[in-house]
Amino acid sequence: MFARRLATALLALLLSVPVAGAAEKFEAGLLGSPNSAGWIWYIAEAEGFFAKADLAPDIIYVPTPSGLMQQLAAGSLDTVEIGVVEPIHAIARGAPVAIARIMGAVPPYEMVANVKTVKELKGKTIVIGGLVDINRVYLNRIMSGNGLHDGDYDITTVGNTPGRFAALKSGSADATMVAAPFNFYAENAGFHNVGLILDYAKDLPFGSTDVSLAYAKDHRGALLRLLDVLEASSLWFNDTNKEMKPVVAETRATAIRIGNPASWRKAANVIEATGGWCEQANDSGIALAK
Repeated sequence: MFARRLATALLALLLSVPVAGAAEKFEAGLLGSPNSAGWIWYIAEAEGFFAKADLAPDIIYVPTPSGLMQQLAAGSLDTVEIGVVEPIHAIARGAPVAIARIMGAVPPYEMVANVKTVKELKGKTIVIGGLVDINRVYLNRIMSGNGLHDGDYDITTVGNTPGRFAALKSGSADATMVAAPFNFYAENAGFHNVGLILDYAKDLPFGSTDVSLAYAKDHRGALLRLLDVLEASSLWFNDTNKEMKPVVAETRATAIRIGNPASWRKAANVIEATGGWCEQANDSGIALAK
């Protein structure tokens, strides 16, 4: 009888102890499709930071910022990476979410237009990402900095950079905010760089990592490990001593495929000057830009 009770107790103990090396899974939401806003997450995966922290994110792409925040508030996602304005609005409305940390200290956008100055946009149409997102805040900054205010121009919305650039090219908009490489595509297409958002919004962070309050309460240890992972990945990204290694890319972008992109130095200079990053473009985006 004693041996049976001992065996039962040992079995219960074994079942209650987590298996060594078993990574804790969680649902992480990113915007749209693989892009530069997710670089910190991709680095963490590639460099093994998640694995070392016993974490296994299931990255889910959601088309719009509002969709990301709705899924986070509903508990369908545990964390999201998004512009810093959306969670502030959500928290103000009582949504059960919180900002875990700031990600992206500076705005990566450039305003491009079919005119040469911001002041010439009076009476024109400007396309931005959304009416209550970080794009709207940036628009207010650059327009008011040039003496223009709501009512002096029309606003339309498209929730992603390729779509905004397409609206500009089609003539349905006169100006928009885009990140690299679409700013280079716009300038090559004859549009004008009328201002870096960085020059008008140095004090505004770009994005944040946000968390469901329910997840934070039930998985506090995992959340703290995630924050450590993101910090380690950010430090890795900002290490200027790292050597850039060539990779073979299967893409319709010929210069990239042969390892000699013509504008790489210009892109690198812009990134360094602004403290920002590039936005990744897939073959569909490249085709659209052309």
